Amino acid sequence: MSEFDLFAQELLEKAEAEEKQQQERDRKLIDRVLEIYDQKYVAELLRKIGKNEWSRETLNRWVNGKCEPKSLTMAEEALLRKMLPEQPAHHPDYDFRFIDLFAGIGGIRKGFEAIGGQCVFTSEWNKEAVRTYKANWYNDEDAHTFNLDIREVTLSGEEGISEEKAYAHIDQHIPDHDVLLAGFPCQPFSLAGVSKKNSLGRAHGFECEAQGTLFFDVARIIKAKQPTIFVLENVKNLKSHDKGKTFKVIMDTLDELGYEVADANITGKDDPKIIDGKNFLPQHRERIVLVGFRRDLNIHQGFTLKNIHKFYPEKRPTLVSFWTLRLTVNIS
Repeated sequence: MSEFDLFAQELLEKAEAEEKQQQERDRKLIDRVLEIYDQKYVAELLRKIGKNEWSRETLNRWVNGKCEPKSLTMAEEALLRKMLPEQPAHHPDYDFRFIDLFAGIGGIRKGFEAIGGQCVFTSEWNKEAVRTYKANWYNDEDAHTFNLDIREVTLSGEEGISEEKAYAHIDQHIPDHDVLLAGFPCQPFSLAGVSKKNSLGRAHGFECEAQGTLFFDVARIIKAKQPTIFVLENVKNLKSHDKGKTFKVIMDTLDELGYEVADANITGKDDPKIIDGKNFLPQHRERIVLVGFRRDLNIHQGFTLKNIHKFYPEKRPTLVSFWTLRLTVNIS
């Protein structure tokens, strides 16, 4: 074999290897897009700019390995990447790491990412919410994990599991982080949820196996990972549920875990832990927010939610106020 034959063979092998790597990258890209959008919609878009004959059927066969792998054109790749969320402006220079439990579509995440945080773990069981979440938020493939059922991580649904094994499993599957966010399920503690379950003769609150004990999954994660700070959110009625017993169990648990909760001893109608969404958005939505700091770090001194009014956005005229003013002017 001549020198040129050897060189040609090397070039061929290199080209084949690069093509295979490109096909693998393209397949990962397609998979990420299809976690958000359905196959028919993606195929329709690809047909508009691609040379390949795309259809829902051909796309389905490709992702299921029922046809030869193909490489995307530059235009097709650019289109698919445009369909994914952009990296935050501060990527990859993040100030802290956080996890997002019972995440919904990422409402709580929004504020923490805006101030420089990196989300490294998300748990949300509703598949449609997950699709929206993935459409809204950039998630680094190498630094972020998705989970559908947090009980698979905490092992709370399995019998005969020791606490030590559960904590080790949590530590293995949830990355280290500075801040834990959790809007744990509201229904067992809300007035509507309690009324509904009472009428059906079902248990509610912490007696409800389906959702009520999910707070204890949060508690297990806090104990296993020891984040510096946590922010827990729930319905306002959490405080009064079961004559205050539910809230007392939660607060006692957080204290036992070694955390100082901001404004923990303040009760009554002026409780700063109760925050109304109407001060930020045109929606009356009262929630209780528990902000906890690790006691051993002694960083909780001076923190309070009493001055949260300083961070209210400037109020803008509403449509009602505009028409009221116009009517007043016309009358006068």
